[in-house]
Amino acid sequence: MARKGDDQEDRAPALQLIHPVYLDVPMLVSFVAAAEGGFAFETEETEKGTSGSDRDRSVEGRGRAGFPGLGALIGLDMSGRYGRRDQEEESKETRVVRQHTEASLFNGLRHRLTAEDRTTVLAGEDQLPHLQIGDLVEVTGEVVGNPLEQVLDLFFQIVPYLGYDIEALTRPKKRKDPSKSGNPAVRAQAAPGADMSEEDVLGLLATMRADLEGSSMRDLVLSGPADIRAVLTLSTEFLTPAAADRLLGGRFTVLGKVSRVLESGEAINLTRRTALGYAGPQVARALVTDFTSDQALFMEVGDPVVEPPAVQLLPLAVFV
Repeated sequence: MARKGDDQEDRAPALQLIHPVYLDVPMLVSFVAAAEGGFAFETEETEKGTSGSDRDRSVEGRGRAGFPGLGALIGLDMSGRYGRRDQEEESKETRVVRQHTEASLFNGLRHRLTAEDRTTVLAGEDQLPHLQIGDLVEVTGEVVGNPLEQVLDLFFQIVPYLGYDIEALTRPKKRKDPSKSGNPAVRAQAAPGADMSEEDVLGLLATMRADLEGSSMRDLVLSGPADIRAVLTLSTEFLTPAAADRLLGGRFTVLGKVSRVLESGEAINLTRRTALGYAGPQVARALVTDFTSDQALFMEVGDPVVEPPAVQLLPLAVFV
């Protein structure tokens, strides 16, 4: 007959081993500390005991092992000391040092959040109106990147073949700024996308690329279920170039905090971290369209403006 404790263990969900490609470590540590009532990356335990033995020699041993704990992937540094008392008894003292890794902590944290039903798994558009700012959500989909970054990357590749010097394009020009003119007609002509020369457009693109490279945040778009799009605001401190390459075009799961839910008529302009960010979504679309059409590019570039159904997330982790 099975005991009650055995039944509970049978029903307990198995720990899913996951690999975070992006992980916000400060957020992770604060979440674990809040859930556990404090946290240290390393803990130490000492065990003492005796056992019978006929051996008349001293033994010292060291080893490494692993065991399932908070993160299931915890390094175990175990050192032991054995001393002879007499021919009938041997004393043993074992010191165990458990060392966590960021990935192991996240494995354990997500397992706990899932078991306690603390996260919302996005599967349909009907869930969006019920989301609150600060909710923890999980959404799985394809990371399609950032259309603006794709255009700018392509721009940097082809501009030298067009006979332009990138450094010259980004160099400030000494001329009167027509956007500050007292004539409304002159100001209108100075707006981005309004009868701009090819050199002006290329110069603006070069400036935008510099703005993105200097930003501490990066926006990537994830195409989720039921046409839901999630704008992921990622810290460049934790999003390495290698991690960004791994994410692009793959299917990943994001666990993060909701920072915005788009309602009807709202949009997120992916040029917002550049000099063009205040110009509005239509200008962003016109710039991308004009550049791709002028250069006769036979490639599909996504919309640089994200519209509903969509959410903006501050990711704790992007994992597979």
